[in-house]
Amino acid sequence: MDDSEKFVVEWDGPYGLSAFIADPALKERFDKPGVYIWIETLPDGTCRLSYVGRATGRPTLWKRQMQHYASMVGGLYTIPKEFRADGTTWVPDWTKQETACTLLDRAKFAAVIDDAFRYAGACQVYLWAVPPGTDVRIVERNLLYDFQPTGTDWGKGFSPGTRLMLCHRAPIWLTPEVRAQVRSGVLFV
Repeated sequence: MDDSEKFVVEWDGPYGLSAFIADPALKERFDKPGVYIWIETLPDGTCRLSYVGRATGRPTLWKRQMQHYASMVGGLYTIPKEFRADGTTWVPDWTKQETACTLLDRAKFAAVIDDAFRYAGACQVYLWAVPPGTDVRIVERNLLYDFQPTGTDWGKGFSPGTRLMLCHRAPIWLTPEVRAQVRSGVLFV
């Protein structure tokens, strides 16, 4: 790929994570490589773009969502404070005693799992099956830089080595609060 490549991105979705992985037609349809984003609907009704990811084909877009969901409801992912009953962010940091104490206490861990299911229910996934031959790593890196997702730390601070012209066609996820996250200059058509 070179810097002159232009892609019109037509996001497919929204899909709730659990509904997405439970639908056999979607499994077949998204049995391919691509990129995806997660939009969280916060308890106050506002939205934020929380995650940008890729599926190289091994795993596929569908299988990657299955992996995410299993890890999320298993307590292995960070759960933002807005989705926690106790109002604190769950960060499964294996170097901290708090994590071990929670995992070893059935009641505490069950509370985390309840919160995780609430969080999973608030996440909508949008997917783009990239054209054959497209390097999904470069597309993902461009999206990370352009979109500035709240749940990802890497890839947001400096411009990608290979810049792509990604034109997003009428994304229904582009609420005013999500637009405020996105870098200026991102193309929406």
